[in-house]
Amino acid sequence: MKSIKRFFAAILVACIAICPVAQASALNIVEEALRNRSASIMFKAVKPRKLTILNKQKRLAIDQTLQLECLVKPNAALKDVMWYTSNTVVSISSDGLVTPNRAGTVKITARATAKLSVKDSFNLTVYDPYAPTKLTISPDARVLSPGESVQLNVSCEPSTAIDDVYWSSSNPNAVSIDENGLVTTLSEGSATITATAVRGGIKATALIISSFPQLETQIPYRTTYRDLNAIRENLDMIDAIYQSAVKEVVRLSGAGTITSNERIRRIKVLSNAFEMYAFPWYTDTRVRYWTSRYSGQKDFYPGRVYFGLPYIQSGRTGSRVNRRFNVNKAVSSGYYAKRNDGVYRMTSKRLDGSYVGNDCSAFVGAATFVGNGYTIGHGVCFMLTSSIVSSGLYRSVSSYDDLRPGDIIVRGHDHAIMFLYYVDEAKTQMMIIEQGGGTSTDMHNTVTCSIVNRSRYESKYKIRRAKLLA
Repeated sequence: MKSIKRFFAAILVACIAICPVAQASALNIVEEALRNRSASIMFKAVKPRKLTILNKQKRLAIDQTLQLECLVKPNAALKDVMWYTSNTVVSISSDGLVTPNRAGTVKITARATAKLSVKDSFNLTVYDPYAPTKLTISPDARVLSPGESVQLNVSCEPSTAIDDVYWSSSNPNAVSIDENGLVTTLSEGSATITATAVRGGIKATALIISSFPQLETQIPYRTTYRDLNAIRENLDMIDAIYQSAVKEVVRLSGAGTITSNERIRRIKVLSNAFEMYAFPWYTDTRVRYWTSRYSGQKDFYPGRVYFGLPYIQSGRTGSRVNRRFNVNKAVSSGYYAKRNDGVYRMTSKRLDGSYVGNDCSAFVGAATFVGNGYTIGHGVCFMLTSSIVSSGLYRSVSSYDDLRPGDIIVRGHDHAIMFLYYVDEAKTQMMIIEQGGGTSTDMHNTVTCSIVNRSRYESKYKIRRAKLLA
């Protein structure tokens, strides 16, 4: 019986592969055998062993379709396939016609109906040739007086993209913008203006500051009583200087003196510096200054609130590990604890027998580099003053007229400060921020801002500008 089955099966497969005439003869033979009840014949379909999707593509425009086909092996196998998609980026018909629904990436799979484990697949990205991949706003930064207006324009890439956008303001009470991109400043404040592409949703931003021309000149206190109103008023004065420095950066950017990237990085530098300044803290016990050189005059005492990380050049052993901190690292390491009112308490935890903070060079280094490609643990953030003078990460600036917010003014081996802005049109007086400093009547060695005469520094201090800001 088995030999009869194999005989007729062989005849059928051979005839199918030869020609239609042979197929007819084979069918006659089979019919004759079926009439002969002494023979029992079974036919088994040939199952697929391999499936390959033809004409695969990596990308497909959203307004196009793609017809897919499959090659099934062996040739005699059943050819029916089933199509699947991993998401709704495309739809696919039973005969393999792909129709995009939206931009995105999808995995398309074909499985043999007769044997679902036999399959093939590929990834397809649907793109919108009319959706921008990049938006640019011009101007992307401007300082205006309240009541002034400026027209913002947007350009896009690629060239096939449609530049339809809708506009929004993060602070419409201070800076408004209409549907055509016309900005009007209503009151003092700042706003991020966002252009969002109608197709694709890509965004671009511009920074608009609404402010009267003058820059802040009031100097905050280094210490206050532990009174919340006094603390908040002092923090407001600190913030006013920060806002003036940011305003000066934006003014330079709007004038084309600096690039957008430099503007962003300089604002990050200022943000880092003032984060270490706007840091109110107190101690429950007397904390001795890192060196006894000043006979207790620079010790920290209970009952006061100090502003800014405390100055420290080294610990009790002179290791300098104590100066490698900014606010985030000092708090997360447990050296300060934040209270509900936003004031920090210096804890009893000590490093190298003393408190943690930074000194003049570590202050400007951490402000310059953290978040601009480096973390607080990197050596460039706490390099010595002498290293700032010679390091290849900086370059020299010859003229004090060319000072920009975030530049460093450094003297030999003993002091480094950060320039913020000139407070007069003649550029004779500078607002600076520094770690340390102090006078015989102000011994609170933390962070402070000061207005100083340019002539006092010009002959003794060099200007160093981080290359990442140039």
